[in-house]
Formats: sequence, C-alpha cells, structure tokens
Amino acid sequence: METPRTFQYEIGGRVFRQQKLVLGQVEHLGYVLDALEITLGDVGRILKALGGRLPQALGCVLIPDGMDRDKLVKALDEAREREQPAEHVAFLRVHLEWDQAGRIVTDFFVCNPVTTIPELMARINGIVVDGIELMREATTSLVMPKRSTPTSPPATSPSETPSVDA
Repeated sequence: METPRTFQYEIGGRVFRQQKLVLGQVEHLGYVLDALEITLGDVGRILKALGGRLPQALGCVLIPDGMDRDKLVKALDEAREREQPAEHVAFLRVHLEWDQAGRIVTDFFVCNPVTTIPELMARINGIVVDGIELMREATTSLVMPKRSTPTSPPATSPSETPSVDA
C-alpha cells in the first residue's frame, strides 16, 4: 500500500500542509477551476492560467495547522455560502510568495497523481455524473418498478400480416 505524501509549508508565520485531496476539496477546487482552460505544462503556465484565482485554488488544497480536512471543507462551504473568501484564503492572498506558490503547485501533483488538470476535472465530473445516475436509478426503482420485457413478438391485428424480412 502506498503511503500518502504530506507536504508542510510555513507561510507568513503560519503552518499549512498539503495531502491527497478528499472529495469536498475536489468539489471546491472544481468551483475555482470552472471555465478555465488549463493544460499541464510548466508550473509558470499553470500559475499564470490561475491568475487571480490562485489564492482560492491553493486555499482548497492547503490545510491550515490545527485544522483537519473536514474542518477545511466546512470552512470552504461556509465561505462559499457567504460569497466571501475563507479566512485562510484571504491570508494566503497577502502572505504567499510567488516562488512558494510554484512549489505548492508542483507538490500538488505528487500528492494527487493526475496527468493533466482536464483529467482531474473529468474525474470530478465523472464522480458527479455517476452519483446523479445512481440517485436517478434508486429513485426510479422506488417510484416505478421495472417491468419485465415481453418475450413474445408483438401481436398483430387480423387485417395486418406480420412482416418477414427476406
């Protein structure tokens, strides 16, 4: 079994860590990356593509010291509801240095082995689509029981003759 990597960073006198993402973090990262065209290349390109969304993106993956991933996701949920950045995201915006942001993005791909960001987004969308499909199937089976399919050919009226393919 592979041991998950954890990276630790000191930013503006506070400690943050990065680990493999949980689904709640992936969900929030999906909101940040929505409608962005990002292809895997050098880290500089990724940072440039993220632009002003960089603090929000890193706020989805960096876990402040003293907080677990559950509390992080809750903080991101609450911030999204308020339409304001989470406290640690605002902190990163004014304290995170450019070169350290590059190191964090590089480490992201060590923690979360994904070939490209579009692949990550496809995985996110796949999780959502699969979940919706499972819910739809469960609801359909509760509301409308599946009917058995007839095994005999459809009946014809006396004035019709069954067609025969030659």
